[in-house]
Amino acid sequence: RTVLRECEERGKVMPPRVALLIAQKVCSALQAAHAAKDSNKKPMDLVHRDVSPQNILLSTSGEVKLVDFGIAKAATKSTQTMAGALKGKLLYMSPEQALGQNLDSRSDIYSLGLVLYELLTGERCFQADSELGVLEKVRLGKVQDIQTVNPLVSRDMAIVLNKALQKNV
Repeated sequence: RTVLRECEERGKVMPPRVALLIAQKVCSALQAAHAAKDSNKKPMDLVHRDVSPQNILLSTSGEVKLVDFGIAKAATKSTQTMAGALKGKLLYMSPEQALGQNLDSRSDIYSLGLVLYELLTGERCFQADSELGVLEKVRLGKVQDIQTVNPLVSRDMAIVLNKALQKNV
C-alpha cells in the first residue's frame, strides 16, 4: 500500500515488470498455501480470503511476502464464520466472496488479479461513492480493460490478467 501511495503522489504507475514480479511472488506464496496438507496428508483447502496490497510486504532487498492469514479458511477449520459475515477487504474480494458463496483457491487468484490491476494502473478496480456501491460493483465483477487504462500493459499480460479476473469461477 505504501509503494502504491508513493507512486500516486509522484503521478506514476508501477513499471509492469516490477508489478509482474510482485504478482509472481505472491502466486508462489498462494500456491504453497493452496497445496498445504495437514499432518495426515489430507489437503487443507486453505483460502487466504484477504489478498490485498496491505497484506503484501516488500523488503528493501526485494523480498515479497504474503502475510495475515488471520481470516484464512481451511476445510479442517473447526469453527465457522457467522452466516452473512463478509471477511476480507471489500475492494479486493472476488464476486463469489462478496456474495457469501463457498470459496476455493480461485477466489485468491481473483483478488491477486485486482491487486495486479491496481499496480498496473494506479487505480482501484471497483470505485463508487459508498460501500454499498462498491459491494454492488464487486458482485457484478465487471472489470474495465486494462489496456484502455494503461496502454503500456502488454497484450500477453492483459490476457493473463483478464483470465484471473473472470467473474465465472
